[in-house]
Amino acid sequence: MSSGCYFLPAVKAAPIPKKSGGERILGVPTGSDRIAQTVVTMTLEPILEPVFHDDSYGDRRGKSAHDALAVTRKRCWERDWVLEYDIRGLFDHIDHTLLKNQIQVRTFADWDDVTPGFLEIDLFAHCGGDPNGVFLNTLVMIDVSTGWLRCMPLLKKSAADVINGIIVAIKLMPFELNGLDTDTDADSDSEFINLEMLDFCEAHRITFTGARAYKKNDQAYVEEKNRPVVRRLVGYDRFQGTKAWEALASFYCVVGK
Repeated sequence: MSSGCYFLPAVKAAPIPKKSGGERILGVPTGSDRIAQTVVTMTLEPILEPVFHDDSYGDRRGKSAHDALAVTRKRCWERDWVLEYDIRGLFDHIDHTLLKNQIQVRTFADWDDVTPGFLEIDLFAHCGGDPNGVFLNTLVMIDVSTGWLRCMPLLKKSAADVINGIIVAIKLMPFELNGLDTDTDADSDSEFINLEMLDFCEAHRITFTGARAYKKNDQAYVEEKNRPVVRRLVGYDRFQGTKAWEALASFYCVVGK
């Protein structure tokens, strides 16, 4: 190995059946691979072993996953702990009906005698007719009581970008944000109806309501502004990238004045 004459050969792929169906590909090393691995282990282990943390159990001599479980079982009764986990595709496969059930439904008639600080919000996609890929979106926010309007350009359509846009808008509001109302149809699930938005509103004591699905009249205020401000002034072209975002942000600053 030190002379540079050893080269990794191709590894044989062996399919291993899973109990739940499907296969897991296992790489089978050659004899020379095993010799090389042993040499590397003998060289590095004396150097690295003394600096490993005591709670490191992965691929260490004399330690195993069973040892880690034994220590965890003992400590969980002795001190506070935090459980960290990962579920594949959690937000892709979560039943949004459960989230919608936590959102109070509001109709157009429910806006009677509303005070400043309750906003209708919506997104306008600058995709140019092609919904594939990443493109800019405009977050439109209008106060039902005063008509205060703010358009926030977003680099992409995501819950994090929507929340960041709302945070920026809060700093510009002449009143306190008390409530947000959005559409609850299938097209708006990912950016509005999600755990991040619910947690954000709860943490900031913001009332979060949703219009009836596919009932555009329930969001008449923001729909009315989508047409003259975004559709007519900005148009239907596709915008993407930071330069387009900066130009759109500058334009909305002028419109906001």
